[in-house]
Amino acid sequence: RSAERALGAAQAFANAEASYARALATASQIPLTGGADGGPLRDMLVAFRALPQAVGLVHEEVREGLITVTKHVQLLVTHLRRECAAVAAACSRAATTVDNARRQLRVAFLIHQEACRAVDQAELARARRRRSAEARSPRVSRDSGPGPSPTPAEMDPWASEARLVAQLASLAAAQDMHRQALAGAAGSLRELEVRRVTAIKDVVSTFLSSYPAALLPESVDSGAVAVMNREVDPQAGADQLAAAAAAAHSSGAALAARQAEALHSVRQELLCSPEIVRQGEMAWQQPGNGEWETCHFVLTRSCFLHWFRSSDALDTLDGIRLARCQFVAGAGAPLPLVEER
Repeated sequence: RSAERALGAAQAFANAEASYARALATASQIPLTGGADGGPLRDMLVAFRALPQAVGLVHEEVREGLITVTKHVQLLVTHLRRECAAVAAACSRAATTVDNARRQLRVAFLIHQEACRAVDQAELARARRRRSAEARSPRVSRDSGPGPSPTPAEMDPWASEARLVAQLASLAAAQDMHRQALAGAAGSLRELEVRRVTAIKDVVSTFLSSYPAALLPESVDSGAVAVMNREVDPQAGADQLAAAAAAAHSSGAALAARQAEALHSVRQELLCSPEIVRQGEMAWQQPGNGEWETCHFVLTRSCFLHWFRSSDALDTLDGIRLARCQFVAGAGAPLPLVEER
């Protein structure tokens, strides 16, 4: 905004000088001598008539100098607008990605809550059926067998927890991208700050050099203004931005390290969950090309079988609900499973 205001001031000065030049040129066209004027008076009026035109030419030269610096500042303002818009757009995209990741994390948390609630309700229903069976047949004890078959769980708490962890990783990645965008913006802004202050100094210098001190009122100390203008260091503001950006980068790097450590711990705890019955490497046949791929498989207490590329990359390739699966009759090894949808 300050560069735009400096541009506006330079344009206003140039327009004022153009008005002065036009007015003085018009004044120089006014005939001053009359029929009764002669001798020294006539010569003086003819010489005086040339003065407005000469002063107008001075104002025109000042206007041309201001136009030159105005064009320079105009190009800079256009560049500043474009660069600031690009920086704002990049940061906005990164912030939107973070917001979306936060929303997805919230959705994953709600799904995990629902999965845990569904399993708890299934366990309560199973306990009620068992108590009812024991009441009808007192000889049935807790040690006489598993009791009535539980209803297959429609949701797997371990899988929903894994998705929750995956969303945490997505949020951390989005925040890291946001930090990188801010760091890049800080680098661009440092260069733009130097150019902005330099342009403002050029406007002031052009104005001071265009108007001699004799034309300025006594209340205006143009020499002091010139000294202050020379003492303004364009690099000083850029250095302050650099220091602030370095501090923000250091804080962001420390936060990212803590996030990575916490995420690693959560992933390790996920593989040690009591919801897991068995886990290890097995092979599955890819449906597209029929090739076999060794993956990390996880069998959960809710009778779900999930597989991943490795235990370090818990992005689910696929999964089946074993409680709804049947072996294909008459098939040899490997035994194909068919899941009822």
